[in-house]
This record gives sequence, structure tokens and C-alpha cells, in this order.
Amino acid sequence: MCSSATVQLRYTQVELLSKRLSQHLTSSDSKKWIREGKVFVNGKVAQRNALITNNCVVTLNEPNVTNVQKTSAQLWIAYKCRGVDSTDVNKFISHINPTLNIPKLIAINKLSSYSQGVMLMTNNGSFAQKLRQLDTGLTSIYHLKLYCHLHEAMSAVKYLKKVLPVHWISLVKQGWRSVWLKCTINNFNDKTLINGFRSRGLLPSKVRLDSIGPYKVNRLDRTEVLPVKLTKQLAKIANKLERVNESIALVPLETDGLWPPRIISTKQSVELMKTNNQTEIVIPDVKKHIES
Repeated sequence: MCSSATVQLRYTQVELLSKRLSQHLTSSDSKKWIREGKVFVNGKVAQRNALITNNCVVTLNEPNVTNVQKTSAQLWIAYKCRGVDSTDVNKFISHINPTLNIPKLIAINKLSSYSQGVMLMTNNGSFAQKLRQLDTGLTSIYHLKLYCHLHEAMSAVKYLKKVLPVHWISLVKQGWRSVWLKCTINNFNDKTLINGFRSRGLLPSKVRLDSIGPYKVNRLDRTEVLPVKLTKQLAKIANKLERVNESIALVPLETDGLWPPRIISTKQSVELMKTNNQTEIVIPDVKKHIES
């Protein structure tokens, strides 16, 4: 039989610890670091993913990231040259210009080592993950060079239009046994396009990503990583993501942070308690809920 206890609670905004961390790390890295005991909340090791408030101080046991503060999603743009590895974004930035003082960034689009062009990066891992999953309306424009006859290239183009989210493919230039194609596709990953041609026996010898939506490489200094403004649609996604990550909860008055997710109250319950001017609530086995 469940015992009952009365605990004084307060209304506040909370979020999962992993969500706060995902502003600086990828989602999978966030949970891994929590399991490994590398995350601290208010100076104490976080032994599990838990609810925290805006006042909680989150720190990481990593040289480059100390205080993990709440930040709005932002974008940066850079030009990746051919032959440069961009798997580790921060090493990539150091390769461009070691003197740049830029926060830890996460790549939104991926370019193979032999590709070149626009690299979009963000300071928010959840934002990057969401953009890769959603149809943002941002089309990528690629230029590709293929060593083949024109009829072989056109046969591959006809096939790709059926299997990939391609808006348009046109012939830019034709040489002796080589063609340049311009491709507009609703995809951030160059491997999608490269593998499409490879499946038809053609391997692009040069791949250049010229733009992603309004973000272009024209006149972009090869030694710069520049902040860029979010489009209206991207700003809407970022704002919605922030609202989803935060919830209204009833939490113990005397403590701050690291509560198990299951003690969170629904928005309707909170509104009902506000209406009745309640400051206390009876929860079965409240001690077990808070400490487990």
C-alpha cells in the first residue's frame, strides 16, 4: 500500500539535462557523457539523465567546454576546400584559421574529403539534428564533374530524378569524355548524390556545393568562419525546439535540480493548481519519487 506525504512544490521551467548538453554536443554524446560521470550539476556528478532548472550550473569534464549555458541556436558558414577533412568540426575550424575564437560547433551538412564548398555549422546539437531530419525548404546547389559520355550522364540523371529529392539537373559544360552538371537537390549530404551516380557506374571526380538556400560561398574568404542570420523558417524551427525542450513542472521548493523525469506534472495540473492558489500537493511515496 502506498504511503502519502505532503511536500511543498514550486512552479518553474525545467528541461532534461541531456537537452541542455545537446546545445554543445550531439544527442548521443550527451547521454554517453552522463553515463561516464563527466557531467556535473551544481558541482555534483550527474549519475543519470534528470530534470534541471534554468538556475542549474552544468559543467563538463572537458578542456574546451566548462560552463554549459543556455544559448539560442545560431548559424556559422565556412568554405571547405578539397582534400580537407571536416569530420571533426573544431579541427576543421583550426585548420582554416587557428586564431579564430569560436565556440564548439556542430556541422549541419557533411562534405566528403574530396568535396568542397559550403559548410553550415551551429552551436546547438538538437537544432542540427532537427534540420537534418526535416524538410526545411532549403535546396542545395551542387556542381559535379563526371568523366563519361553525355548520353551516359543523361541516363544517370533520368534515374536520379526518380529516386532522389532532385528539383533540377542541367548540363553546364561538355568536354571530351567529361561533363559538368548543375544539380539542385533537397538534401544536405553530398554522399546522397555521389552514391546515386555511383549506383549507375559513374563516380564524380569533382563535387562542389555552391549554396544551401540563401547561404552561398560567393566572395567568402577561405580563412573565415562567419556568423549568418537564420531564415524565418529556421528561426521558427529553433524557437519551437526551445519551447519543446522546456516544460512547466512542480518541483521541491528546498532543492534545485536533478529530479527524475517522472515527477513532472502536466501543464493542465499546473494551471489547475495556479487557479486554486495551491502551494502544496500530496504525492504517493513522494520521497521515493524524488530520490529514486
